[in-house]
Amino acid sequence: MNAWLQQLSELRKILAFLRPYLLRQPLLLAAVLASALFVMLFEGFGVGLLVPLLNLLLGGDRATPMRPLQWLERTLPGHSPAFYIGAIALAIVLSVALKNAAFYTSLVLAARLKRRIAVKLRDDLFRRLHRADLDLFDRLPGGDLANVFLVETYRTTVAIDALLALIQRTSIAVFYVAALFFLSWSLTTLVVLLAVMLASALSFVYGRLTSVGVELTDLNHRLASMLGQSFSGVRIVRATHSQDRELEQFHALNRAQADAEERSAEALSLLFPITETLAVAGAMVIVTCSYIFLVRPGYMLSSYLLAYGFVLLRLLPLLNQIYGLHGHLAYLAGGIHEVKAWLETPHFPARPFGSAPFAGLGQAL
Repeated sequence: MNAWLQQLSELRKILAFLRPYLLRQPLLLAAVLASALFVMLFEGFGVGLLVPLLNLLLGGDRATPMRPLQWLERTLPGHSPAFYIGAIALAIVLSVALKNAAFYTSLVLAARLKRRIAVKLRDDLFRRLHRADLDLFDRLPGGDLANVFLVETYRTTVAIDALLALIQRTSIAVFYVAALFFLSWSLTTLVVLLAVMLASALSFVYGRLTSVGVELTDLNHRLASMLGQSFSGVRIVRATHSQDRELEQFHALNRAQADAEERSAEALSLLFPITETLAVAGAMVIVTCSYIFLVRPGYMLSSYLLAYGFVLLRLLPLLNQIYGLHGHLAYLAGGIHEVKAWLETPHFPARPFGSAPFAGLGQAL
């Protein structure tokens, strides 16, 4: 539980760091969130129509009409089940097409938002470092600036992608949970408890991803420094015949970085099998218990249990994606903390001799 709370605290810190950059583009951010909302609505509409369609296909004329089918029969009375099946199928195809159009729009807008944030982030970093104490650059190993501008800022912008995807998947999951509460609040309480148990079970994976992300940030820092120092002094290296020693040092750092990336891949690969296995096991227990204790005694219609199971099976992959994105953010947190540390570099004291820039000798003469 403590590890899970630590991961939630880490996610809160990431949100606090990225919030100013997201709020600087309010209209674009609102458009991204609105397109994600449309994805959720069309997804829910299509899934909501699949259940009465399956009920109608399985039961035919003897099927107990569900609410969407009852509305369709009142609006267009006097038709055969085949007509209603075709109408529902056409509505499902239309909702899926609209959902995919909204999803494509969301991806395009998110890419545009990420581009603007990346430009602003690098501009802020460049401006901050030009106001830093000159002693910082005397102590700075070669390659550190290139590493933070090219590698760590890229990881930060990737975190923005993951954060927006997490918001989108979470909104769809909230819609599914609301639909489950509508069908049966008692069973949905068990589903929420299952989600909390899954998050607790995956907390050790999040801890591994966080530690590996921090380690990878340090290794990127050391590797960039080693490259800058080695090639800036390449004449001395050749004069002293130290190529083999430099190669051994580089190989050690290169191997350590590759090992860290391998450990992160192994930790990420644990998320899907653990989440899917535990989620499916819990879902099957919930469905079986609901049939024994609710459907057989007559407290719930079998058609509602079908709808509940279908929505639950749609929710499980979303939970897997949400936990996977959370783990990815935990892995990227090391790069975000590195960029934040550089952005908090102390300012150089105010210029004692004015602020007029040097215009050049050609214009001054």
